Amino acid sequence: MTKYLNRKIFSILVVAVLASFALLGCSRTKVDPNDLVLKSIDQMKALDSYTSMVYVKFNTDQQSGGHLTMDALIDLHKEPFAYSNVQEISTGESTPDNPFSKLVLRILLKDQMVYTHNSVTGLWIDQSEESLIQEITTNGDIFKNYDATQFTNLEVASISKNKATIKGQAANSVFLKGLLSSFETEIVGNVEMTIDLETKYLESFVYYPEIDGASTENNKITIKTLNFNTAPEVEIPEDAVFE
Repeated sequence: MTKYLNRKIFSILVVAVLASFALLGCSRTKVDPNDLVLKSIDQMKALDSYTSMVYVKFNTDQQSGGHLTMDALIDLHKEPFAYSNVQEISTGESTPDNPFSKLVLRILLKDQMVYTHNSVTGLWIDQSEESLIQEITTNGDIFKNYDATQFTNLEVASISKNKATIKGQAANSVFLKGLLSSFETEIVGNVEMTIDLETKYLESFVYYPEIDGASTENNKITIKTLNFNTAPEVEIPEDAVFE
């Protein structure tokens, strides 16, 4: 009797597992990756505000010291425009040739005034130059140049908890060129996007640039987006304001 029950339970489990694979296969085929990315781009461009966490990692001889990481926390409001970008940049161990191996930069823009601060001087500088304000206003939205034509060979890699992971290749992406403006590298490599199937918001974007003929985990840019239309207010510290 026990053997019969065990065999019966095993058979039920096998059927359940096979059924789950079948359902997953069906759900993947129902999601058109190109259509989903198009709708996601529309949603991201329509946002009034958002928060982005950007992580950059490079380990290559092409870069000074062969190692660079950057973490940035960005809050953006489009109307009225307000912007906060706090970056921590690391270029490896501190040496006599590289005394500032870690640098923290803060860029704030609010009420047509730019406030900058860096960890080297420890000082705030306020500026109201029109050209600087225009540059930040124009380039502050990292999704401004986000375009579906910049990606090829898109396919649904997986679907889990109403999130679809789309994989593909970068194709001369203006969006990625903006992110890599400080690096001398061609915009080729693999991309991976995680999109909420209900809201169509892009929750995660990972780019693996092809450097020295390879696209690996050693070199990548990760963007995690949150606080869709609910980004925290940009606040100017008291010590940044000069009378």
